[in-house]
Amino acid sequence: MNEKRTDIKKILEGGYEGRLVSINGWVYEKNPQEKSVSLLVRDGANSIPVFVNQEDHQDLYHSALKIKKESLVMIEGLVFSDNSIAGKYGIRMKLLNVNSSADYPSQEQLLSSDFRFMKVREQKQIAVWGISNTVSRAIRNYLEQKGFKEYPTPSITSMAAEDPRKVFTFQYYEELAQLQQTGELHLETGAIALGKVYYFTPTFRKERLQNNNHLSEFTTIEVAQAFSYLDDMIKLNEELFKEGITKVIEENAKELKILGREPSQIDVKIPFVRLDYNEVVSMSKGKKKDGKSLEIKWGENLTHDLVNKLCEEITPPFTVTGIPTSISPFYMKDDPTKNGTTISYDVYVPKVLEMSTGSERIQEGKTLLEKLQKKDLLYERYQWYVDSRQFGYPPIAGLGMGKERFLEFITGLEITDVIPFPRVPTVRPYP
Repeated sequence: MNEKRTDIKKILEGGYEGRLVSINGWVYEKNPQEKSVSLLVRDGANSIPVFVNQEDHQDLYHSALKIKKESLVMIEGLVFSDNSIAGKYGIRMKLLNVNSSADYPSQEQLLSSDFRFMKVREQKQIAVWGISNTVSRAIRNYLEQKGFKEYPTPSITSMAAEDPRKVFTFQYYEELAQLQQTGELHLETGAIALGKVYYFTPTFRKERLQNNNHLSEFTTIEVAQAFSYLDDMIKLNEELFKEGITKVIEENAKELKILGREPSQIDVKIPFVRLDYNEVVSMSKGKKKDGKSLEIKWGENLTHDLVNKLCEEITPPFTVTGIPTSISPFYMKDDPTKNGTTISYDVYVPKVLEMSTGSERIQEGKTLLEKLQKKDLLYERYQWYVDSRQFGYPPIAGLGMGKERFLEFITGLEITDVIPFPRVPTVRPYP
């Protein structure tokens, strides 16, 4: 018996035709015929068909017939090539050991959180994890090539960076603490130390909206840069979008096909269409869906239906600048040329809604104090952030980009299917 295990990926790369190999993996699919059985065996993200004929191996044939989906097996056999096979290569079985076997959950069970640990093995989910890996690597590499350095930010904090009603609070030794809503405030300290910084930030939002665009725990790709301004962030944001999607199209053709996605559905052209918030308010007038008005008033957020309607008229993604101060986080700099607005932007795409946001940051401690008071935020919790303005604070701009929403746009799936273990208000945190 050939004791040395061979990765399926290596077999698919070629050079093993006619050789005896041993593979370990899970039975992904079983296709019984009248006198033969084929098993699709995967050892991770890669899979290969394994064939056995009744005439050649009576015992192996009957053993293969009994195998259940997701059984863990060791198979030995001869590699052969056939252009009619997806992936070109297959294995003719010579030996089969079933290491473990169990009844595969039903589709109804897989939809419940109790069997999420099995759903992550499904073909579409494995395709998502491959795309997710490409996106993370592409964005990290691009930022590093541009001179950005990874700069970790804490998940435990004493302040709400955005809406204080949407923080998770817990006992931290003798004090109360919160899970961070964004790492942007701490990331600014890295921009001063290193100039250009980024981090894939664990983010937590106590969100009660019952729709498909919100998670209680997700990842935000955040960037901060010293001596930088709004246009710098908008351009960088566009480049990150384009880079992530380009790499997925180049490297994940198989995964996109599994998900039923065409490159033309996800490719984007830069620069994005840019609109002022006032233009969006005007454009919303007269727009309707199912007889219901989609008009927003000045100072209101764009709605899901309005974004989808705008995307029918504008090639998405599109960028909205000049967000009203009343609906912007306190750390965003007010625009001195446009009363009541911040020097900020949001990027929107259909279905997903807001994909990313960015802004210039307040440089003066006094202005920060005024903002904190207007937002009814306790100065004591933000004192370090205010005090940092006393020590040579340069112009800083930053952006935050939701990774899961980006994956939602690329894959066409719901946001709960682009993360292995989604945390949402309606489902208990299991497993």
